[in-house]
Amino acid sequence: MPIAVSNPHRSALNQAALAWKGTPLTADGTFQEIARYTVPEGEAVAIGYGQQSGQDSAIGRIYALIKDSANAAVNGQVRIDLHDPQDRATITLFEARTEQLATDQADRRKQLPFPSGRDVATQNWSLVIKIAPDSAATPSQANSVLVLDVTRYDAHF
Repeated sequence: MPIAVSNPHRSALNQAALAWKGTPLTADGTFQEIARYTVPEGEAVAIGYGQQSGQDSAIGRIYALIKDSANAAVNGQVRIDLHDPQDRATITLFEARTEQLATDQADRRKQLPFPSGRDVATQNWSLVIKIAPDSAATPSQANSVLVLDVTRYDAHF
């Protein structure tokens, strides 16, 4: 059954809106889940917001400073995957190093541009944030800062 989406509007996901795993990560080169956002009924979500025409004019931004329980930075390659309702990764939406994402929390112009993506997650699909850490760590929701601009839609069956 096709899903119709309407009423796009800017929003953001932060560490409080995500379900964090809180499990130890190994530095074996594999991407491991740290958090996810599962789309509720009646909503659809695409990562990013607006179009990118340049660093200073990009509307959507992403900022991520991932820390462990000792308040030390967790460095590595971050990935956002789209998972279907059966929890299978279907596509990688975004990938970057933590050093690119932890720029300046206060100045959005210095944050990495994050234009709107073309893939839209609907009910029971999940945006899953993963990391391939440089060293073993256990990410802490309380010590981490994550702001991910998204485009939200009303979804109708």
